[in-house]
Amino acid sequence: MAEEIEIKKKKPKHRWGVYLGGIFILIGTLWLLVALGIVPVVYLRFWPQVLLIIIGILILIKSVG
Repeated sequence: MAEEIEIKKKKPKHRWGVYLGGIFILIGTLWLLVALGIVPVVYLRFWPQVLLIIIGILILIKSVG
């Protein structure tokens, strides 16, 4: 009797794509709110720091998960 071996193929989880898409949605939403005048332009002064924090969190999640 020959034993049958099951090979389970895992579908790759494209987490980076989801994270990158979320960042683009966040940037687009912020840009739209500034263009509509809902968010004052002065808040964009802190955008590079916020982006670095978001990227750092995503790298941490990817490293741990």
